Amino acid sequence: MRAEKKYLITEVETHLKKSDYVILANFASLNVADVAELRSRLAGESAEYHVVKNSSLRVAAQVLGLPDVDAGLTGPTAIVVGNEAHGLEASAPVDDWLTIPHAGRAESLNVAMATTVLVFDVARQRGAR
Repeated sequence: MRAEKKYLITEVETHLKKSDYVILANFASLNVADVAELRSRLAGESAEYHVVKNSSLRVAAQVLGLPDVDAGLTGPTAIVVGNEAHGLEASAPVDDWLTIPHAGRAESLNVAMATTVLVFDVARQRGAR
């Protein structure tokens, strides 16, 4: 494996290891100013935004024993990483794009539950059975 590729994979592994959650994002419609604003707002929430190569993310996820990420790797990919102790607040930019409606007394869903709902919906939209 080329040294540059190994470095990129190691860099992605580092991001994944330090995070309690990973959100995959297709950033095709974002321009440089949008990405700069997003990074700034996420930093205020103790979260990070990193553009990654799909192949590097795939290998890093496999090395770390994470679930298969292939279904989420369509187009240019970025990851949002952070931890639940310093989770994204309602003011975080991600909430501007996505809301998961839920009933009951809970104010919010934890990362595991929200991820489960999202993965299920992505699979449903792609026609998985």
